[in-house]
Amino acid sequence: MIFFTVIFKYKIALFTGVCIEKYIKLFIIIYMTHPIIQY
Repeated sequence: MIFFTVIFKYKIALFTGVCIEKYIKLFIIIYMTHPIIQY
C-alpha cells in the first residue's frame, strides 16, 4: 500500500513537471515571437 502511494506520488510529480516544462517553453516561444507584449 505504501509502495503504491510512493509510485502514485512520483507519477503525479513527473506529470506535473512535464506540464510545467511545456508551459514554460510555450511561454518563451510566445514571448520571443511577440515583442509587442513586452512591457
